[in-house]
Amino acid sequence: MLERQSAIASALAKGGRDGADGRRRLKLGEQRGGSLIQLAAFASTLSQLEQAAAPLLGAALPTEVGKVVVAGPRQLLRTGPEQFWILGPAADDLAARLQGAIDPSIGAVTPLSHSRTRIIVEGAPARELLIQGIPLDLHGMSSARASSPSPACTTPPCSSCAAPRTATRSSPCAPSPSRSGNG
Repeated sequence: MLERQSAIASALAKGGRDGADGRRRLKLGEQRGGSLIQLAAFASTLSQLEQAAAPLLGAALPTEVGKVVVAGPRQLLRTGPEQFWILGPAADDLAARLQGAIDPSIGAVTPLSHSRTRIIVEGAPARELLIQGIPLDLHGMSSARASSPSPACTTPPCSSCAAPRTATRSSPCAPSPSRSGNG
C-alpha cells in the first residue's frame, strides 16, 4: 500500500519568518492522520442513505448544512443538501462497511483521505488571512468563539468554526496530537 505524503512538507521544513516587528504572529501547520469519507445521496434517496448509514455510524447524520454531530471517535458533517463528510481515526474500516451497506442506486461512498491536506492557521491575524481566500463571512465571529475552537469545522461551510485559532482551507480540521508545523 502506498504511504501518504504531505503536500506541504517541503514548505514547512523551510521554517517560518519573523514579521516586520520581529515577532511571529501567524502559525501555519498541517494536521496529519485521520480519515475522511464522503457520503452523497440523490435527492430522492436521501432518507434511504441516512437509514443505511446511521447504524454503522452510531448516530444520525446532521440535518442542516454546516452542522456537526460527534459519534464516538468520528465527526459527521453535513456539507451540502445531500452530501456528508465523516472524519474518523486513521485506521478506520468504515468506508468499506458503508460501501457494503449503501447500494449505488441510493448513493455513493467515496474515501477522500488521500486527496486532502488539512492546513492549520493559528494566531491573531488568521481571520484576516482567511478572509482573503475563503468566501465565508468571518467578520461576525465573536472573540469568545475565537478562543474556543469547536471539535470540528469545515470551510466552507462552517457555522461553528473558530477561525482565528484553528481553521482549514477546503478540508475539515480537529484537534490532534499529530499536528506538525512551524511558526
